[in-house]
Amino acid sequence: MVPMMRYQFANIVTATLSTFSVYYSLIVLLAAFYRLSPFHPLAKYPGPLLNKLSKLRMTWESSKGKQHLYYSELHKIYGDIVRVGPNEVSICDAKAIPDVLGVTGLPKGNAWKNRAPPGHISPLIEIRDPVEHAQHRKPWARALNSNSAKAFEPIIIDRVQELVKQLTLASMGADVVDLAFWMRAFSFDFMGRMAFDTDFEFMKRGHDSEEIWPIFESGLRRGVELTTKWVGERVKRGSSIKDLFYHLLDEDAPESERPALEAVASEGILAVVAGSDTTSTTLTIVLYYLLRHPDKLKKLSAEIDLNFTKDEDAIEFTRLAEMQYLNACINEALRLYSPVMSGSQRRVPPGGGPRMAGSCLLPEGTHVLMHTFSIHRDTRNFSNPDAFIPERWLPDARPSDIVNHNNDAFIPFSFGPQNCVGKNVAILELRAVVALIVQKFNFHTKGVADLERWEDGIDDWFATACPALLAHLEVKS
Repeated sequence: MVPMMRYQFANIVTATLSTFSVYYSLIVLLAAFYRLSPFHPLAKYPGPLLNKLSKLRMTWESSKGKQHLYYSELHKIYGDIVRVGPNEVSICDAKAIPDVLGVTGLPKGNAWKNRAPPGHISPLIEIRDPVEHAQHRKPWARALNSNSAKAFEPIIIDRVQELVKQLTLASMGADVVDLAFWMRAFSFDFMGRMAFDTDFEFMKRGHDSEEIWPIFESGLRRGVELTTKWVGERVKRGSSIKDLFYHLLDEDAPESERPALEAVASEGILAVVAGSDTTSTTLTIVLYYLLRHPDKLKKLSAEIDLNFTKDEDAIEFTRLAEMQYLNACINEALRLYSPVMSGSQRRVPPGGGPRMAGSCLLPEGTHVLMHTFSIHRDTRNFSNPDAFIPERWLPDARPSDIVNHNNDAFIPFSFGPQNCVGKNVAILELRAVVALIVQKFNFHTKGVADLERWEDGIDDWFATACPALLAHLEVKS
C-alpha cells in the first residue's frame, strides 16, 4: 500500500512539474516570438537578435563597466537608432536631443523606479514625474545658479590652495603621485564644505581614513545613513556660510514651513556622489590629456602665464572664464568622456500616443537613451572625433581639417530641465584646479607609466570612473 501511494504521489508531482514546465515554456516562446515578430512596435528598428529578446547582454556589458563602448559599436553597425532591449532604443542623432531631453521631452524611465532604500525619500535625481522634479529642483537651482555659484568661490579657492599645498608635500615625499586620487580627495573635501560646511579633510590626511568612499560605492542605504548624520550635525551647529543645505533646508523660512529633515538628508547622496565623483573624473581626464600632449600643456601654461603674474595664484574667476584655451581643454575633455557617458533613461509615457525623436516615431511605453558618448564621437558633429584637439573650440584658431563642429551636439551635463543642476559650480572648480596645477607644477610620466592604454581603464558605472593616473610632479621654480 505504502509503495503504491509513493508511486502515485511521485506521478502527481511529475505531472504537476511537467504542466508548469510546458506552461512557462509556452509563455517564454510566445514572448520571444512576439519580440522578434513584425507585430512588435519596435520591429522596424535594427539591433542584435539577443537584445531584442532580453536585456541580458546589456546587463553583462554594464557589469563590466564597458556599456559605453558596446553602445558605440552598435551605433557604428546599425545607425542612429538601435534596439538595445525588447522595449528600449538608443539614439545618437543630435537632432533628437530636444525631443527626448528638452522642455517638452520625455520623463525618466523605469530604470529610476524604486532606487531609494525602503523607507527613504527619493532624491532629486531619482524623481521621474516632470512636475514633481521641477518642484524639487527649485531649491537646488536657487543654490547653484550662475549668480549663487559665486558665493562658493571662496570655498573653491581655499580648497584648491589646500590641494596645491598637499600636492607639493606629496611630490617631495614620493617619486610619483596618483593624480586621480588627489582629484577625488579635492572634490570630496570641496563638497563637504559646500554642501554641509564640514571638513572631510581627505587632502590633509592623504587617505580615506574613515572609509567614506566605500560607503557610497557599496550601496545607497549606508550612504543615506551617513548623510543623515551629517545633516543632523549641520542643523545642530548651524553654518557660517550659506552652504547648499542652507538652501535645501530653507533656513530663512519659519521652522514649520521647512522641509522634513529626512527629505533633505535624502539629497545627501546626490550632493556627495554627483558633486564629487563627476568633477574628479573630469579633472583627471583633463590632466591625462595634458600629459599625453605636452604641446597642449605648454600652450595652456603660456596662456596662464599671460593672464597671471608669478606672484599671484591663477584662481581669479573672471579671468579664468575669459581664458579661451583653458576652457577649450576642459570642453574637449568633457566631449571625449562626459561625466555620464551612456545618458539617462527616458520613457515615452503610456497613454499619450507615440512621440517623435528627431526623424524617429517612438511608440508609447518605449524606453529611450540619448547616447552621449556616441553623439560626442560622431564625425557629423565633430571632425576627427576621437582625438584631443582643444583648438576645435576656438573659432578663430580652428584647424582647417576640423570641418564639422556642432555645439548643439555637446551635452556633457545633459540637456533641458533635468540637466545637471550643479554644472555652474563644476565649471568653476574645473577652471580653478586645472589652471593652478598647471601654473604651479611641472609634471610628466616618463619612466612612470605607459599612458597608451590608460583609457582602457575608464569605466561606465553610470557615472564615469577613472583608473589611477601616476605622474612625476615637481614644483616650478
